[in-house]
Amino acid sequence: MDTVTVYRKQLFQKYQADKGGDLSVYLVHPTEALIREACILLYRQSTDEMDKKTLQFYFKYTEQAEEQAILKSIRNGKFRSIEKFLKEGTNTTEVPRLDMIALLLDFKHRPYTVFRKNFEISMQEGLQQNEANTPIQKSVSNSKDEVENGTRAIKMKSLTTPRFFALGFLVVGGIWLGTMFASDATVLKTEKEISKCMTWQENRYVSSPCNEGQQSLTYDQKLVDDFRMVVLDSTMTLFDNGKPLYWYHKHQGEVTFFTSGGKHPITGKRLRPISERIIRKEIYGEN
Repeated sequence: MDTVTVYRKQLFQKYQADKGGDLSVYLVHPTEALIREACILLYRQSTDEMDKKTLQFYFKYTEQAEEQAILKSIRNGKFRSIEKFLKEGTNTTEVPRLDMIALLLDFKHRPYTVFRKNFEISMQEGLQQNEANTPIQKSVSNSKDEVENGTRAIKMKSLTTPRFFALGFLVVGGIWLGTMFASDATVLKTEKEISKCMTWQENRYVSSPCNEGQQSLTYDQKLVDDFRMVVLDSTMTLFDNGKPLYWYHKHQGEVTFFTSGGKHPITGKRLRPISERIIRKEIYGEN
């Protein structure tokens, strides 16, 4: 597994563990608008030079138009890509984007250059220690002659094969990762492992015991990860080349919006994709 992949997975684990930490008010239910506000806050408060470079590399701003570049980035999908990562753990390998996510999550082993250097140093030290302390394994010979003579020969076999060293390398690496990120992320069981049912809570599905009343549904990982009730505003990207990115439900005159299609979690009615007419009426207040 390459270091970029390890970096990405550790970032997603950290987000699953603390939902953004100090910035959780913006990131626990991320939208493009909320992520933009979090980035602006970081821009105004950051004093670390590497964090400042992370912001500059990702938003590609100059000293003359720094904050405006962040404000305008909603038009080119930069916040949308971060939102998709936090919600889905997308397999991005774009290091500037991962570094920006690491900054948002206050991942202390950022940026990637620092992470990679520490990772490689630790791997090398672990391999050297493994070679210097080659363990031995006892194997017991149970041959017929030895049993008859009332003796048992203990044979010592040194494990010095390349295959053993490769295994040792992986084990030491796994131990290092577990220690390194103990303060950053708790390795959680997936919700699917915990329960096979789910219930609707506020604006999302969550896992629940299957004996918890009649409202429990069969567990669906995609719904748990992706399906959210959200509040739309005029700063968000609502269509992609004319294709709607959100769905809506109207009940007793009240319109609610969702991040994907399907059925309404309470009424069971089919959700409809948003249209320009709905957006003009519900977001911009036009008649």
